Amino acid sequence: MSWIDFLDLMQSLLDGVMFGATYALIGIGFTLIFGVMHKINLSYAAASVGAAYLSLLIVQVAPAPAVYLLAALSGGVLGALVYYLCFRFLPLSQPLATLMSTVGMLLVLEEAIVHATAGMPQNYPAAFAGVVFDIGSFMLRGDLLFVFALGCAAMLGLKLMLERTRLGLATR
Repeated sequence: MSWIDFLDLMQSLLDGVMFGATYALIGIGFTLIFGVMHKINLSYAAASVGAAYLSLLIVQVAPAPAVYLLAALSGGVLGALVYYLCFRFLPLSQPLATLMSTVGMLLVLEEAIVHATAGMPQNYPAAFAGVVFDIGSFMLRGDLLFVFALGCAAMLGLKLMLERTRLGLATR
C-alpha cells in the first residue's frame, strides 16, 4: 500500500465518519423509541425518509435559515402522525397490533414517497456548495462538516437532557 493509497483510505474514513452522524441520529431515535415505548416502530426509517422529502419541498420555497427549523418541525409532525395512527389508540395488551400497524404505515409512507417523486431520485440543493476546508492532506466538505457538527450537538443535547432533567429521568 503506497502513501497515496493510505491517504485516500484515511480520507474515505473521515468522510464516512462525517456521513455516519446522520445514521447515528436515526439509530439513536429508533433505540429511544423502542426503549421508551417498548414497541418496535418499523415505519421509523420510512418516516425519516419522508421527513427528508418534506424538507426537500421546504427548501424550494423557504429561505435557508428557516429551512432547518421548518424541516425539523415537519419531521416532528410526521412522527406525531405515525404515533397517533399506529400507537395511540391501539391496546397495549396487543403488541402485534402495533407491530402490524407500523408495517402498514411503512408501506403507506414508502408508496406516498414513490408516487410523489415518480420513483426518481431527487437532488437536494447543497447548503454549503463549494465550501471545502483543506487540513493538511485531507479535505473536509462544508456540508458534511455541518451535518457532523449538528449531529454531535443533537446527540450531546439528548445526552444532557436524559441525564440532567426530570423529563430525562422519566424517560429513562
